[in-house]
Amino acid sequence: MGRGNIVLLLLVSLLFSFSPAAEAKVMWGSIELKQGQTGRLTVLKETTLWRRDNGQLVAIRKLKPNEQYGVYGYDKQYGGQYNLGGNAWVAKNANIRYETPSKQKQMEAAKAKKLYDAIVASLLNLDDSVNVARYSSKASDVFDTYVQVLHEHPEIFYSRYAYYYSDGTLEYEYAFPKKQIQSMRDQLNAVVNRAVSDINKTAKTELEKVYAAHEFVVQHARYDRENYERGTIPLLSYTAYGALVKGTAVCEGYAQALQLLLAKLGIMSQMVTGTASGEPHAWNVVRINQDDYYIDATWDDRDEPGGRYDLTYFLIPEQQLAKDHQWNRKDTPFAASKKYLYFSAMTGVVRSGNELYYTNIDERLYKMNIDGTRKDRLTVDRAYDPVASGGTIYFSNYSKGGWIYQLDVASKAVKAVTNQYAIPLFVKDGWLYYENGASEEIHRLLVK
Repeated sequence: MGRGNIVLLLLVSLLFSFSPAAEAKVMWGSIELKQGQTGRLTVLKETTLWRRDNGQLVAIRKLKPNEQYGVYGYDKQYGGQYNLGGNAWVAKNANIRYETPSKQKQMEAAKAKKLYDAIVASLLNLDDSVNVARYSSKASDVFDTYVQVLHEHPEIFYSRYAYYYSDGTLEYEYAFPKKQIQSMRDQLNAVVNRAVSDINKTAKTELEKVYAAHEFVVQHARYDRENYERGTIPLLSYTAYGALVKGTAVCEGYAQALQLLLAKLGIMSQMVTGTASGEPHAWNVVRINQDDYYIDATWDDRDEPGGRYDLTYFLIPEQQLAKDHQWNRKDTPFAASKKYLYFSAMTGVVRSGNELYYTNIDERLYKMNIDGTRKDRLTVDRAYDPVASGGTIYFSNYSKGGWIYQLDVASKAVKAVTNQYAIPLFVKDGWLYYENGASEEIHRLLVK
């Protein structure tokens, strides 16, 4: 017996769409009923959304009448508060109404999860198809769930097309032969597992783990600018495989790579899609100690040989990100904490253990611990492009014609090591490699 007619041809979304991830939504009023929700909050009168900070309540913003939000928990602190996800709280009072979902809604949500799980399992098993008729008869629901799976599972980077038939069969077409996919998955897993193992050896806090994952991505991926400018971006440049194995990606590949690493490190995160400066773009939102923050690894990557990077878009609140990024905020958690906003002033960053060396917004060279402690200004001159080697830092001194200077961190003593404008790149085997500022040629200088 045949499968029936093709109802919908599902094109791989990651390659052709930068709109926010579609989902098989179970709507409940104006909100989606998601896994983990205990209920729904409806605002009757203007009320305050709070975050908890060291035993105190800090206002995030006002919630307006008729707005609805998913509720993820309740506790009795501060007179009783409902949790709207992460560290966002609303007081239990007459300004709001709390409701729990009906059994019918719960059944719909459970069926949507089974559809999602069936698609995930079949793609991971490299099955040719899966029949989802028992979970949904709507082609649009199947399509939306398929797209959601690809957005939320960076390890599934190899699906090209899917065909949905009227009998409920979802048939896949893979981008590569199955044997090659197995090999590619092994390669990706090897890179990710090695990175996670190395990170866990030294990173003890959630902050340190997120920092190390961000650093790993920006130091291992280069932006696929050539294909971007030509309009010939290959499928893999949109994926975690492209970023972490091939070392070439566009924004979606960066975001997928960071999402994959953080998942393996036990850190909650998701990819966010929207626009930045008017162009389609992708980035991440991540949760640290119950507070949510944004990271744009693509825009923090300087693509430099020495591995320097910026932290302008690392762990910033939504208010900061919204200055040049646009997205549907209803699809993402509240991100109001400014705890790590000190990172946004750092450019040209290099790390030695938990110490960061960077150019601050005042154009001087500074040192600081990852947690924001022990900040110390190291130069009085304008300093850019630092390179760390033990207790020595090399930098371009823009107060002295851009010559490379050597800084002893302990004594803060400095001296010139070139007599021309140059950009230090990295130190290897006792040699400082640098770029001549005029000719752009690469030279080296013995500094051992």
